[in-house]
Amino acid sequence: MSKLNKIRILSVIALVFLAFACGKFGRSALNVTNRNFSEEIMVQQNLVFTFNTNIVKDSLIDIWKKDEFVKFTPKIEGKFKWTAANELVFSPETGFKPSTDYKAEITEKVVEVSTEKLKLGDDVNFSFHTPYLSLLGTDIFWVMNKQNTPELRMNLNFNYPVSPADVNQLAKVSIGGAEAGYKLNTTEVGESIQLAVPQQASQKFDEQKLKIAIGSGLKTPQGEKPASDLQFETEIPSKDVFKVMQITGETDEDKPYIRVYTNQMVMPNDVEIKRYLNLSPAVNYSVEMSDFGFTLKGDFEFGKNYKLIIDKSLKGIFGGLLGNEVEQT
Repeated sequence: MSKLNKIRILSVIALVFLAFACGKFGRSALNVTNRNFSEEIMVQQNLVFTFNTNIVKDSLIDIWKKDEFVKFTPKIEGKFKWTAANELVFSPETGFKPSTDYKAEITEKVVEVSTEKLKLGDDVNFSFHTPYLSLLGTDIFWVMNKQNTPELRMNLNFNYPVSPADVNQLAKVSIGGAEAGYKLNTTEVGESIQLAVPQQASQKFDEQKLKIAIGSGLKTPQGEKPASDLQFETEIPSKDVFKVMQITGETDEDKPYIRVYTNQMVMPNDVEIKRYLNLSPAVNYSVEMSDFGFTLKGDFEFGKNYKLIIDKSLKGIFGGLLGNEVEQT
């Protein structure tokens, strides 16, 4: 073979290799430049991914697709929609699992729908989680139980439903530094679990330090990550002093109502208590009593201010008077 032919063959090989390299390695890197979420997401929300380049034509925008443009671990069913040439939205069918760690990986299907020569870059993998199981707070209040004994009750309020049996197995209650035996008052799975400690004649719980500790391992149904140690500390309110702890506007099935929280049961029944209340503007309402306060339900309107005045002579179940008028808008 002549030297000239060898040069020609080498030139052809070089051109083939260059064409291959341009086809494979000359592609633009596709990366996610913006997201509508960070480390923590809500259980019910859409995820939005914005890419560094346009990917789809206008004809593919605003059409829901089942293609797995993003792979989620653990797997979650849902659908995708391009809302712009470079923006992809994922909508879960039933929401994300509570208290669960997730991984998201942009797949080759995103590259496949592009008319440009693209390859997946480095910023296409993400980790996030739904809010972990936590103890939001505790309602502490006094009642007189069926044995006519003062009883301290504690509503443990979680951000997800939990099993009363699981809480009972992991919880410890101490009063004044000494472990206190409690009873479980809740039987059904829910976000609020009630514990109760009867006060014996030889005991004094008033103004003592209360500590509630729940050992690690508590889980919510459908959630994958168990909670670590959960703790709550506070001072036990004196049952000899009757107090309104807070007044809040809340909703139930999209119906607004007013909730009054007290540190013990209120003495009057749900009919008599109205003479201690002044509500303006006036509306038709009824009063529902609870172990730790009462609720005003009636013709309340969203976006409207109401002023509630509670008379100072309102009495708690242990005989103490409110002492001062309570007013809140």
